[in-house]
Amino acid sequence: MGSRTLKRSRSVEQFDAFFWTALGAGSTLPILRCFSEQLTGPAFSPHADIGAKPLVVSVECLPGISSQREQVEAGEGDCTPAGSKAGATLGSMPPNVPKVGIEKPPLPTLWVDTSVIIKITKVERGEALQDVEVQRCKRLRDLVRGLVRDGKLLFPESDQEEEYVAQRLDDDVHRMFASLSLGISMTHRVGIQDSHIFHGMKAYAKGLAAIYLPYSTYFHGDPVRQLEEVRHERFFVSLGLSKGTEMLRRRADAKADIGRKWEELRQRLVAERQTYEKQLELELHGYWDALVELVKKFYANMAAGRHDVWDFMGAHGAFLYRTYWRELGGQPPDWEGVYKFFCSTYFSELPLPFVSCRLNANLLTGNEAIAPGDPMDVELLSVALPVAHFVLADRRMELRIKQLGLDQKCNTEVYSMSTIDGLFARLEGLK
Repeated sequence: MGSRTLKRSRSVEQFDAFFWTALGAGSTLPILRCFSEQLTGPAFSPHADIGAKPLVVSVECLPGISSQREQVEAGEGDCTPAGSKAGATLGSMPPNVPKVGIEKPPLPTLWVDTSVIIKITKVERGEALQDVEVQRCKRLRDLVRGLVRDGKLLFPESDQEEEYVAQRLDDDVHRMFASLSLGISMTHRVGIQDSHIFHGMKAYAKGLAAIYLPYSTYFHGDPVRQLEEVRHERFFVSLGLSKGTEMLRRRADAKADIGRKWEELRQRLVAERQTYEKQLELELHGYWDALVELVKKFYANMAAGRHDVWDFMGAHGAFLYRTYWRELGGQPPDWEGVYKFFCSTYFSELPLPFVSCRLNANLLTGNEAIAPGDPMDVELLSVALPVAHFVLADRRMELRIKQLGLDQKCNTEVYSMSTIDGLFARLEGLK
């Protein structure tokens, strides 16, 4: 199996994990909206008109799939990553790389790696840790708790419960997150990504020079207003993820499978002397490749009379994007236009793909073995880095982020437990 096949498999597995977790995270409305539209339109037919060719035939049914990847690997493709071939155009793509403006919340915002919250929970329970860890965890806990309850800091939880649900101390960790955040949380990363893609599509279709992403695209409602309301209440309610057997099994299987495939691919790429720059080009195409594979799988199963909600979960994002492209009156129409958008800098400059593609390329071409939790860390950091003022990551990710200049790109201060004194100083200054 060549590295190209492994790369595509990794992308599809990531999307499988994305969409079944989205079902348990409040994403049912867009799914139902999309489902109702596809039932009444040609897209739900196994002989749908996608790129003027029936999808049931071959890999050529959606534009630019295997041939596009081969062109990219040969250095000849149309899909150019952000920052390369400045001024190049693709179809109706505006000639310049768009300026992407990401609004941070008006209150200082801190995002903390899940492993740190687990350690704080262990300290709270009196479990044995090194003295320096106990001291740091207690100080961080007390600083965050005081600043949040004084209305001076946002401490939102993202999709981090996926990392600890059904594990030891999961209820205790959930309560710790809730007590520190006062229930303020981000929208699920799939919802954030969809919102940003819609903003990018609109700018691309209208030929705008800039994409503006307000901080509201990251949250359920206004987190500053919500914090002001809840911090004066005597109690609040915090809901956790479903612990259904099927969901837990799929989550565990996906995590193990993705981690294994990533490490297999890293070893192969290192042996082939793959460069970071070349891998970054491939990463920038991974999203579209995954969409295509999932739509093909959905239609193939429909044509064979197999109806699986998980297949639809995987494909519904592509249907949503095509529906929105139609509403915009985007050109070229239908799938061809969606494909060209994903090949443009109007997609690759969006914060989630910008951050994740660079971290992925760094992981996959590095000499350090990929840990099972690294793929999820990439997803969570891709959400947190652009919107937070401060990020407390693990040491390995802190070094990667700074090496790639992502902290400066996102205008975010990044720390780890090894450099946490700098964060303590910043938090003390907020009192």
